[in-house]
Amino acid sequence: MGTPVLLVSGASLPRFIALESLSGSAGVYLTVTMHEGGQVPYLTIAAEQKTRMVAHEVVYNADEAGVLMLRAPNGRFWQRNSSGFILADRETTPSSPASDPACYFRAFRHDEAGQLLLQSLVDAKYIKRFTLDGVSNGLHASATGVGDTYAAFRYSSAVHDAVVLPRHITLYGDNSK
Repeated sequence: MGTPVLLVSGASLPRFIALESLSGSAGVYLTVTMHEGGQVPYLTIAAEQKTRMVAHEVVYNADEAGVLMLRAPNGRFWQRNSSGFILADRETTPSSPASDPACYFRAFRHDEAGQLLLQSLVDAKYIKRFTLDGVSNGLHASATGVGDTYAAFRYSSAVHDAVVLPRHITLYGDNSK
């Protein structure tokens, strides 16, 4: 697979990216899928079209090169759970890589065009497509090296697909009163 290169600046990736599977379910994008009775938002390779539901926001950490957080289309930050799956369930902004490593990832660009590798700061495992316990094609921190064929994802800009609204808005209706 070659040697990955650490991404070092906020200009390395677009603000919004879409991640596409390169193996197995090739051509399918990463999105949020509810599991466990609609209660847990897993990140899974399940979207067959590039829409706003595949636009993940890249948020860089200014303190450490190549380290970033990602916000899923549901408005929540990615977070690694205790079993290694990556969920889109963190509502509050993570504080720092040192105190909140489950929400931070080290980003690497593969030497081939358009491939991205993400490494969990919890234990340096790479994120890969994984199926276990009723979660098909979910993101899981279990790849031990860049040679794992399920660890690389094609990324593309999703700036035009993202919907960016203020956190709080007021809507007025005209109901003739």
